[in-house]
Amino acid sequence: MIELHGVTKKYANQTAVDNLSLTIYEGEITVIIGPSGCGKTTTLRMINRLINPTSGSIKVEGRDIKDTNVESLRRGIGYVIQNVGLFPHMTVARNIATVPRLMGWSKEDRLKRVLELLDLVGLNPEDYKDKFPAQLSGGEAQRIGVARALAANPPILLMDEPFGAVDPLNREVLQGEFLKIQKKLKKTVVFVTHDLDEAIRMADRILVMKEGQVVQYDSPEEILSHPADNFVRDFVGTNRALKRLSRFSVEESYRKVSPVTEEAILDKKMIKSLEKSEFLWVVDYKQMIKGWVQAEYSEMNKRISEVMTIVPYNELGVHIDDSLKEALSKMLAQGVRTLPVIEKSGHLLGEIGLDDIQRRSGKE
Repeated sequence: MIELHGVTKKYANQTAVDNLSLTIYEGEITVIIGPSGCGKTTTLRMINRLINPTSGSIKVEGRDIKDTNVESLRRGIGYVIQNVGLFPHMTVARNIATVPRLMGWSKEDRLKRVLELLDLVGLNPEDYKDKFPAQLSGGEAQRIGVARALAANPPILLMDEPFGAVDPLNREVLQGEFLKIQKKLKKTVVFVTHDLDEAIRMADRILVMKEGQVVQYDSPEEILSHPADNFVRDFVGTNRALKRLSRFSVEESYRKVSPVTEEAILDKKMIKSLEKSEFLWVVDYKQMIKGWVQAEYSEMNKRISEVMTIVPYNELGVHIDDSLKEALSKMLAQGVRTLPVIEKSGHLLGEIGLDDIQRRSGKE
């Protein structure tokens, strides 16, 4: 747990953070958001004493950080920044092992940790451990940055616009990957962003700041449903129901289905199922999706292979980790009301429809 009590930071005649008091709870992601110059990054940097407050106190696990050795404090706090800051002359493995090396870990323990973390952030250890930063894409480098921050297993992570320099598609992938990691590790995370959609998707709690002060500190659902004032209302915008969909995953709303194989013959039971669903899904013997049958093309006693439409699953399918907002976006782009839910390999898990999304949205 991190506690800020009356924290103020002044530069000459300018107040960057003004009498800030809040509690950041253990195991949660707290996202700080607000317009440029509102004090987001200043607040983050005061937590690990890259900047000292002018007044007030910051406590980590009940202990005032000014009474803690700076090096000890920072070794217990992982730090991820927008431009990663990997050491260009070091391999990926040596970059990740920086803090464990400083802490005197053995070579064997360092290598074991590197391999664990590369696997955790979704990069093949054998393919990446000996690469140099210049050989990485922006998304790969950002994953390495997260791995390095986790190397010594710190209880706290500070993340300053960590995905800000990554293109939108990779940014969504990285957000999803980080949420999966957080689900396993339950770190206390303080995350700065200027992107409201990112804040809503990532946060357990959002701190909205303006001119160095707290405007609202609450769950994403409360901020979307009950903005504290006109500033927050204008900041979150008018399409709050759509933004809320990014809080929920496909996994929470999809339905199991009974697919058919290409060799099957259309019978009454199959045709009846098409009255309830937009498609009858077709799979091969490995349960890999091959296509669909639509009601208007279904005829009794026809072989499925004669009436099916071949589906490029990687273009049409959604994954259980995708948000409902992403699923809705794909539905609109493809002009369908139902999508197959698949594993990345193409294995069919079920389906999700527009009605499922509307029901989920209506519950909140």
